[in-house]
Amino acid sequence: MLARALQPRLAEQAGLASSFERMWWAMFSPDGQRIVTTDDRNAQIWDAQSYRLLFTLTHGDVVRHAVYSADGTRMVTACGDGAVRIWDAASGALLRELRRDKANAHYFVVALSADGKRVVGLDLGVAHVWDAETGAPLAELRDRTPLTSPSLAFSFDGRWLAMGTGNDVHVFDTQTWGLIRSIAGPGIHSFSWDPTGPRLLIASTDGKVAIWSLPRGERVHARQRHALHTLGGQPCGRRARTRCASPKRRRVRPMVSEIFDPSQWNPVAGFELTDITYHRHVRLGIVRVAFNRPEIRNAFRPHTVDELYAALEHARTASDVGVVLLTGNGPSPKDGGWAFCSGGDQRIRGEHGYRYEVDGATAAEVPKVPDPAKLGRLHILEVQRLIRFMPKVVIAVVPGWAAGGGHSLHVVCDMTLASAEHAMFKQTDADVASFDGGYGSAYLAKMVGQKKAREIFFLGDAYTAAQAAAMGAVNAVVPHAELENTAIAWGEKILGKSPTAVRMLKYAFNLTDDGIVGQQLFAGEATRLAYGTPEAKEGRNSFLEKRDADWSGVPWYY
Repeated sequence: MLARALQPRLAEQAGLASSFERMWWAMFSPDGQRIVTTDDRNAQIWDAQSYRLLFTLTHGDVVRHAVYSADGTRMVTACGDGAVRIWDAASGALLRELRRDKANAHYFVVALSADGKRVVGLDLGVAHVWDAETGAPLAELRDRTPLTSPSLAFSFDGRWLAMGTGNDVHVFDTQTWGLIRSIAGPGIHSFSWDPTGPRLLIASTDGKVAIWSLPRGERVHARQRHALHTLGGQPCGRRARTRCASPKRRRVRPMVSEIFDPSQWNPVAGFELTDITYHRHVRLGIVRVAFNRPEIRNAFRPHTVDELYAALEHARTASDVGVVLLTGNGPSPKDGGWAFCSGGDQRIRGEHGYRYEVDGATAAEVPKVPDPAKLGRLHILEVQRLIRFMPKVVIAVVPGWAAGGGHSLHVVCDMTLASAEHAMFKQTDADVASFDGGYGSAYLAKMVGQKKAREIFFLGDAYTAAQAAAMGAVNAVVPHAELENTAIAWGEKILGKSPTAVRMLKYAFNLTDDGIVGQQLFAGEATRLAYGTPEAKEGRNSFLEKRDADWSGVPWYY
């Protein structure tokens, strides 16, 4: 049965019958105009609009697999009679029959390089490679592991060939046909090449998803899921999807961010948010607050900051939350770029600050709902103060650009983790006639030194995560795929410490930079702690009992 994948209710469109017994494979042609199906005896070509059978490709034995060439002009089939056949996709004419000197060969899958010049068929543990134009044999690639779920795939540039048996995956260099990497399973049933470069996405039945960078053979990302059998990527290379075989039905949530793991987070109830996302860890006292405007590099408007403040204030007052991760969702659907936050949205900056909703793309128009009480202030400075004063550890998790006001936000956070591949830092204040004369500049100078801070502001040059770490503005630079997992691990370590000690240490670090305000916070917390001592209790009780206090039991500590 055939159903259109994007039909709202997956309504059945047609039933395509096999020519004999079981149906093994079905796929659309690259232009979507035709469909090929394979069964226990033949392959059949159908019109994808009328579902009319156009012609039958006679084989006489089971046809387990078929692929179209990239341009849709040819088709290759894998047959149990020991032949790989190349067909004219328009007429159904047999162009070439490829065999090796092996009478009992049984081909399970085939692959055709993007340029159409090389074809591979996988037999029981042996892959045979031919020149698709001449039929000349090119290579024989062996794998002695049992064949349980065979698969083949050329990289998009044709340089690499991945071969899987259902357990392990082997990658070959198509220039030499030498083995460059074996990736151990078990249970690797599916893999997919990244269209944008030599990266292989692998899924296994033990629930693991991994991305491998080739030819180095370095695993750049790994994640645990349920048992996985199929996966795929978008042609742009920016998304990957998996399908699992799990006995439990699970609610599917919309993607928050490409490196966000929904199995570790739950949305915080009671919030209706548009410009940020707010989640709590399923097990730990950690919350994740993220800018959610990736299409404009997570630039903020007043509405964004209102939501941000509300979420942070909620986290501040939650007695079972000790760590806040502040980050930015991504990547951008426009160009795939990543950002932590790029500061204020300059399109809505008016004469008295950033304005609430306006008509059009500039700040020249009149706000739809003028609210004088909300105008005339820089809302983001209130967020800075909240981050600074809350008795929780706030970690900036920087997946991409931290610029302008976003740069200042990372500075004011207690710690910063940054993506090795995508994090960039730039202070744009002087470029847009704005300036952060508070924490964004003064506290930065305490971090990196006066001369370096002035260079960052006055020159406005971009600098990398590694450079930021070298000057003391970033705590650690980690692989992009591991950024949020590292942040969670840091948060869990912090949660294993004394809450009171962490609280007092944060205020102690802030004290010298925050002046009398910092002194007030620190002294206030010290006073609160003193209330728990016998000395404080005697002072309170003597007042309530209208008697002189008895300090005889209180030593003069030194």
